[in-house]
This record gives sequence, structure tokens and C-alpha cells, in this order.
Amino acid sequence: MWGKRGEIVGVVRQASPQRHGARIAELTSGSLADMDLSGVRVEVLGPVRLLVDGAPVPLEPRLRTVLALAAMSHELTVTFESLRRRLGDPAEATIRGYAKELRRRSGREIVRKNQIKVISLALAKAQVDYWRFHELVARARGLEPGAKAPLLREAKGLWRSGEPLSDLPGDLVGSEIGELTWRYRGLLLDLFDAELAADELEAAVAVAEQAASAFGDDNEVRQRLWQAWERTGRSREIRDDLARRVETAAASGIDLPEAVWAQARIAIAEAGRVKPMSSSPPNWLPPRTVEPRGRDREFDDLDALTDERSGVRVAVITGLGGAGKTVLAVNWGHGNAEHFPDGVLYVVARSYPGRPGADLDGQGVRAAGGAKITHAHPDQPTARGDTTGSCRHCSPLSFPA
Repeated sequence: MWGKRGEIVGVVRQASPQRHGARIAELTSGSLADMDLSGVRVEVLGPVRLLVDGAPVPLEPRLRTVLALAAMSHELTVTFESLRRRLGDPAEATIRGYAKELRRRSGREIVRKNQIKVISLALAKAQVDYWRFHELVARARGLEPGAKAPLLREAKGLWRSGEPLSDLPGDLVGSEIGELTWRYRGLLLDLFDAELAADELEAAVAVAEQAASAFGDDNEVRQRLWQAWERTGRSREIRDDLARRVETAAASGIDLPEAVWAQARIAIAEAGRVKPMSSSPPNWLPPRTVEPRGRDREFDDLDALTDERSGVRVAVITGLGGAGKTVLAVNWGHGNAEHFPDGVLYVVARSYPGRPGADLDGQGVRAAGGAKITHAHPDQPTARGDTTGSCRHCSPLSFPA
């Protein structure tokens, strides 16, 4: 209110001790926890995940889609208009409900309140693997190979098992999937070049073989693969790969281009002049990113199933999407790799619309040791159109959410 001389006079009401104490309790019990966002991470370089203090937060596909679109958008903000176009024109109230539900599920104020027709994540870009990847790749540009390779290796380590955004409907995030796939390809090629230039030949071979496993018949990837084998004296691998490509082309009724034959002849001849390097057993497991919690029983079950006395040859982990099956398998694999002296392979075999899974009898597996993987019933489709096989020595491990 105004005083007699124009000064502002405030009116202060005395708060009761009970009301004052209740307000302090409210602030300390819930709000401070909500404001602590340092333990929140969003991952889109693989299946979409929201992590709070290292633990995955279960989200339905629609919520994961909204989260991913916001996380990959400039300033971590996506407009209602953009979401309407993607999600089939939902009402504004529905979109606001998505923001509210993300806050509720995470137990944190990860979505800013009181925003006008946008969903804006209250996170730093460093808390999203997509932007962390961009930062590392940008820092690597222009550096010498010895300095560039570690940054690109760190960037590669951010890519988790599975195709990027693989648990989201392809018709909603098709352009983002295409962008991420192209960036991953570019990362592998750049990392290969850096490893090769730094004379890290075995590391270059490993990167080239991973690229070939992911991008199969990509011509540029093939050239890098043959170059890696040429530099390490692996002429047999080049011959085997050439034979596979000839067979694949013939099945499609086409001839392999003469340029490819010429490159193969040169690569085989050059590889023959190099003393083959002794190679260590392959280990294709992605790096550990999260330590599973409360899964001691599942770890014990895997130990028992894979004991050589059990008679089990294949253990299958089953469970709902987002329950942590891959995290369990990868962590168990790292802890038990020494029990598999011939190597540990990791292959994304599942197919999605427009994104075929890896060929289990393809280049990567044969390069790792010539193993041939067959299916007992190759014509038996699953509900998603995949091809599956049965096994007399398989044991399923149910994985509860």
C-alpha cells in the first residue's frame, strides 16, 4: 500500500509456527528432491531410456517418443505443433499430460512447468547421450590421429546395444532413425581412419568388422574392411568376403562390378606380402553403462544355466521391453568373458520395418572364426515378422519387469 509521502509500505502478516513448519517440511521433503536433476540421463543412441540415479524409468512407447523428440530437439524443446504432426493430432491437454506424466514417473521436475505450447526438458545437453556424442565428434575434428582416436572411441562407447530409437514406431521417428544411423556409420569410418593412421591396426580391424556387421554391403565400408585385412595380412578373409559378395550378387541376378574385382585382386596381393598378425579372441560386447540392481537371482540363474555340466548350449533371456534384459546380458558377459576363450560376439539380430537385423551367417561372424549359425525352422515367423529357430539345448530365463 502507499504511505502518506508516497513511499511503499508493506504489510506483513505473522505466520503461525504450525504453518511455517509445515511449509519448511514441504520444501525439504519433496521439492528439493524434485530440483535435483544431476542424476537424470536420457539415452537415445539405442533403445530410448530415461535413467534416474542409474535406474531405468519404465515408460510407454508414446512417452518414450515424446521424451526422445524433446531430447534431440534444439534447446531440448519440442513444440506442441510438432508433436501433433507426429502423434496424430492429440489435444493440447493430452500433450500437457505427457509432460506431467514424465515428471511423475521420474520423480523429478525434468519437464519445465508453465511453458507455452512446448515441452522443454530442464536438463543440460551433457545429460543426453545424443548431444554428448555431437560434442565429442566436434572436439575430434582437426586433431592428429593419436589425439582424435580416444575421443571417437568415447563417442562410439555412447552407442548402446540395438538400433537407435529401436523401441519406437518407425513411422513416428523415421527421419531421426535415418539421421542417427548415418551418423553412426560416419563415426565408424572416421574412427577406422584414425586408428589406421595411428598404426593401431588391430583396433582398426575391429572397427571395420563392426562397421561391416552393421552396414553389410555399403561400398565404402567394404573398402575400409578390405584395407584393414590387407594391412594385417588376412588374404583369406578378403577371398571369403569376395566369394560371399559374388554369391549375393548372383542371387539377385547381377554381376559384381569389375571395379570390385580389381580392388579385391590388389588387396589379396598386398595382404599376401604382409606377415599375418596374431589376433586376440574377439569381444564385441558394448561397454557397461549401467550396473543392474536387484538382479542377483538372474545372475545366479545365468551362471547355473551356462555351467558346462548343465547341458544347456543356449540361454535365452525374455521379458518386457525396457525391463533390462540387455543390461543384464552385457554385464554378465563382461564378467564371464574369460570362460569363453574363443571369443564373445554381440549381434543385433532383430528386424524392424525398414531396418533388417544382422545376418548371423554374415561377414562379422565368419570373420570372428568361421562359425556357421543355422536355424532349425527358418520359415517359422514370429508375430513381428522375424525369423526364429528352435533349439533342443535352449533354456529360457524369464526376466520380470
